[in-house]
Amino acid sequence: MRINLSAWLLALSFLGGNGAAIAQAATTLNFNSSSGPGEQLLTVNPVSVSINVPRSTTPDGDPPPPVVTVQVSGKTVFRALRPDLPGMDTLVEIAEMDASNPYPEVIISHYTGGAHCCNQVEVISSDPSGKQWRSLALGSFDGGPHPLVDVDGDGQSEFVDVDNRFLYQFSSYAGSSPPVQVWQLQNGKFINVSQQPQFRRLHEEAAERMLKAIQETPPRSPDSNGLLAGYAATQAILGKFPQAWALVESRYEPSEWGLEECLGTYDDQGRCKGKEVRYRNFPEALRAFLERNGYLASSP
Repeated sequence: MRINLSAWLLALSFLGGNGAAIAQAATTLNFNSSSGPGEQLLTVNPVSVSINVPRSTTPDGDPPPPVVTVQVSGKTVFRALRPDLPGMDTLVEIAEMDASNPYPEVIISHYTGGAHCCNQVEVISSDPSGKQWRSLALGSFDGGPHPLVDVDGDGQSEFVDVDNRFLYQFSSYAGSSPPVQVWQLQNGKFINVSQQPQFRRLHEEAAERMLKAIQETPPRSPDSNGLLAGYAATQAILGKFPQAWALVESRYEPSEWGLEECLGTYDDQGRCKGKEVRYRNFPEALRAFLERNGYLASSP
C-alpha cells in the first residue's frame, strides 16, 4: 500500500497538518509537445521561460525538438534544444529555491513513460552573480510530475517525493511504502534535507498512515515487509526507531525478498561487480539497508 504522493502533495499545498496554510511554491505551466507547433510562455517577473515547438520538420519528416529559452528582463540567459521532452506530461515551474542567487529557478519535470517510471527533474538556475545560468539534474523519481511546495514556509521551495531506493527492495512495487524525501537547492547543489527538524511533520503524517496500513494488513500478506521497512525508516528519522523495531520483529513475514544484496554495481550482463551478501532474515536485511542508506548509524 504505497503513499498516494500526488494527492498528499496537493493537500500539502493548501493545508498543513497543524491547520496552517502552506504556500503553493511555484507558478506552473503544463506543456505537451503533441499539441503541435507553437510557443508556450510562463513569466514570474523578471524571469520568463518559453518552450517553443518549431513549425518546420527534420529531414526525416519528424517534428523538431522543442526549444527551451529562459530570459531575465527580456535578455536570453539560457537556451537549449530538448529532444527528450516527450509528447506527454511536462510540468514547467518558476519558483524560488536557492537563496544564494538573485533570481527564482526554472524547474522542468517531465514524465518519461514506462511502467512505474519516471519523473525526470531538472532545475535551471543562475550563479550568485545572476549572470551565468546552467541546468542542474536532480534525477529520476517514481511517477509523474508534481509541483514544488514550500513546506516550512521560509520562502524557499522544496522538492518532496519518496525515497525510491525502497521500491521493490522488500516487496512488490504495490507493497512498497517508501519514507518521505525532501530536497533543497543550496548554493547550486541539491541537498537531501529530509531529516532536518522543520520537516518533522511530514514524517509524522507518513508514519501515521503507514502504521494504519500495517494494522489493516492481514497476516501472511506479501506486502507486510514493504510496509514495515518504510515505517521503520520513518520512525528512525523521528527518533522512535526502538518502538518501530519491536513492531518489525513481531509482524514481519518470512520471505526471500531482499535477502540477497549486491554491494556494488552490475555489469551489462546483470552480474554483481561488488560484494554479494546473503542475510539470514528480513530484520537483518532491513537493518543493514537502513544503515547503508543513512537512516541508522552503522553497527560497531
